[in-house]
Amino acid sequence: MKQTIALILLCCALLSLAACDRLQAPQPTPIPKPTIQPTPTVPVNSYSDITLWLADLPSGFEPWSSKDALFDPAQSFKGATLEANFGFMLDSRNPELILGWTMRVPDPVDRAAVDLLLSNPEGLLSTMAGDLARRVVSKSALSNLDRLGDASSGVSMTYIEGKERWTMDVAIFREDEAVVFIAMAYRENDLPPLPLSAFTYKLADRAKLLASAPTGTGTVAPAPIWAEYAPAGGRYSISVPGKPKESTASIPAFDGTNVKGHLTDFVAKQGDCEVGYSIGYFDQPAIRKSQQTPQTTLEIWRDVIVATRVGKLVETSPFTLQGYAGLDTTLEGTSKDQGQAFTLRFRTYLVKERFYYAAVLASPECYVPADADRFLYSFQLLTP
Repeated sequence: MKQTIALILLCCALLSLAACDRLQAPQPTPIPKPTIQPTPTVPVNSYSDITLWLADLPSGFEPWSSKDALFDPAQSFKGATLEANFGFMLDSRNPELILGWTMRVPDPVDRAAVDLLLSNPEGLLSTMAGDLARRVVSKSALSNLDRLGDASSGVSMTYIEGKERWTMDVAIFREDEAVVFIAMAYRENDLPPLPLSAFTYKLADRAKLLASAPTGTGTVAPAPIWAEYAPAGGRYSISVPGKPKESTASIPAFDGTNVKGHLTDFVAKQGDCEVGYSIGYFDQPAIRKSQQTPQTTLEIWRDVIVATRVGKLVETSPFTLQGYAGLDTTLEGTSKDQGQAFTLRFRTYLVKERFYYAAVLASPECYVPADADRFLYSFQLLTP
């Protein structure tokens, strides 16, 4: 799908539909591209390759010995053999631990027993967690696990570690003979760089690839290159796939003057899928005179974008990033020009007088929630 979303979002977030129709298309101004280092293709030739590698994680993580892991898989799964385990630690002001393992369960009867255990995640985790289970103070089911394997389950729980409250998100799924467990632990009020789903879907894709290979071997199609992107003057950083296409555009402001919009598009291709990513910002000094709250302003811009895209509003929710208002929105619809179905998810932020947006656009069959999460959740302000 070849659709440019940056300009549409930028213009229509500022203007009414009628004003947007009167705009002339701005002429892009090329900007030198930064150098991006490639990430190696991941081979999947055996069950031991259904794992996470350091290259799968954001910068700052280091390998961590999982021999001291909180969970012992051998206690819960009959007829299973351990094929791989992994552990990574982010040692910073916001520490985070990611650990997991992959087991093989070749017997169909034992796999049915696994599925039965996954239907009762609280009981399963109580068995596996040992002493940790006695320190849990609250727990809830994890969502967004519908794409995971033949059976899956997930729980988010808050527990006491020393004098602090920590959160642990846990996902377990079975794909054919592979049973995969992954957990992420972080302090209760610290937002992790990426959600658990971003890594869980990677593992699920690798397990599915191995399960679908008749000979038991396969290779992941070359994945898009992901790297940190922090343009000069943008005052933000974000994890992006592919090579950036940067441009600037003159955009009408609230007070009738023109402001400069900074736009960057990325196109990620994998197999038959093509996904568009976009990030941009512009300054609106006139917004200082607005009587509306930042959240209300974002909701108005969201409604204009929804009307312009002629899409169905699937989900929208407010959030804050480093103390500033944000809005996360997902649309589904059909493009006017090509008649193609699309899924569009975008996040908007209002930071003082600067408006930021980040968006992902793909056909429904090519839209991967984990990749959208990886892109959108990695956005960070550098100098608000």
